Amino acid sequence: MRLQIGKIFSKINDRLILLRHIYPFVKKNERRLISPNNTLCLFCQPRGGSTWLAEILLNISNSVLIDEPLWRGRVVAPFTKSEYFTRKVSQISELNFFYNQYIPENADWPEAKNAFENILAGRAVSIGLYDEQNLRKLKHGSYYITKFNYANLLMPWLIDQFSFSSILLTRHPCAVIASQLKLPSWRDIDPSQAESSEEFPYSDFYFSALERIGTIDSKEKYLASIWALGFKHTAMHPENGKKWLTVSYEGLLNDNQYELKRINERFSLNLLSLDIDHKKPSKSTKNHSLPYLRNNEQLSSWKKELSSKQVNIILNVLDKFEIDIYSGMLEPDYDKLYSMSKEL
Repeated sequence: MRLQIGKIFSKINDRLILLRHIYPFVKKNERRLISPNNTLCLFCQPRGGSTWLAEILLNISNSVLIDEPLWRGRVVAPFTKSEYFTRKVSQISELNFFYNQYIPENADWPEAKNAFENILAGRAVSIGLYDEQNLRKLKHGSYYITKFNYANLLMPWLIDQFSFSSILLTRHPCAVIASQLKLPSWRDIDPSQAESSEEFPYSDFYFSALERIGTIDSKEKYLASIWALGFKHTAMHPENGKKWLTVSYEGLLNDNQYELKRINERFSLNLLSLDIDHKKPSKSTKNHSLPYLRNNEQLSSWKKELSSKQVNIILNVLDKFEIDIYSGMLEPDYDKLYSMSKEL
């Protein structure tokens, strides 16, 4: 009985949110044009620090957050599609997207372009896109920040479709995977189902790319493969530093003023006066991470959480993809990571 009453109140609350905030927001954006002056996209791997950087960027005047439009819920097996999460974007489900959908840069996919245009312009009707911020900000919002955690493999295509500002945030794969393994969304992945693939657009990309690493026989190997594919396709792309700005999570943590200066100079944003509190948890920080925040151990936490075997599995996958920017060290090789954006 209590559960039924709770569902009724939840539906009523959702309806009020739609009527008071989201429908008016979508209405005002009917003719909105996407441009670098009013739209910024943040691309990251899940558990890579995107919520923290998004909270920093929300200090931009009249900014609002469009949050994780590609999120689909729990991953139960490699290369199978998760069920559509009803509080996100129905158009994405209709496109038959994989969790980490790949789109070739030269692809002509009008339906996908239309779906992303609605998202970036603020025309997607969805409660789950806007509920991590003060909904009242939507009324006066004019600068839209879209946070993508599952779009690295379509990022170059998307950037070619529209004109907006772009930041790629990257974090050590061992730190990312250690955090992922603690959460329900990835904890129940069954590697034994890796061979039973599902059809989704451009699925051949995955299976040709993953031939180099052999059998997916562990969660760590699967997650490292997804990380490596996303990193190779973005941070090691020839246009890195030109069409988008790459920012290191570790760099932002250790020398935030330097990284904020890079962001500020690239996009003319007023961020240099911010005083970042590294011990203040972001909205996505879980309880198990709080001790590391208090003890300034955010960078080294993965060394305590992963066994040497797990670390070796992850680093071996990086070797297979010829990624030498990250290693057993806590920080990346900044010269290589930023090699194409030093002029900034």
